[in-house]
Amino acid sequence: ATDAHPALILAGVEAGVPVFCEKPVAKTMSEGVAVLKAVRDKGVPIQIGYNRRFDTGFVNARAAVLSGELGSLHTVRSTT
Repeated sequence: ATDAHPALILAGVEAGVPVFCEKPVAKTMSEGVAVLKAVRDKGVPIQIGYNRRFDTGFVNARAAVLSGELGSLHTVRSTT
């Protein structure tokens, strides 16, 4: 759960374990910035992911945009 992300990220970094966390890093911007400041110089790899990065629909939509199939885009609205 999002509420647990900051503590789990910090625990992993403090243990020297590379961390992968699905977004969001935290519930609020101030919490996210605090996490950044706490881990910035620790030398432990951290990746924040997006659970739709391999979603077929998103991959196909990106390909259609990149190929020009959709023409020039003005606005994209997405609901999931």
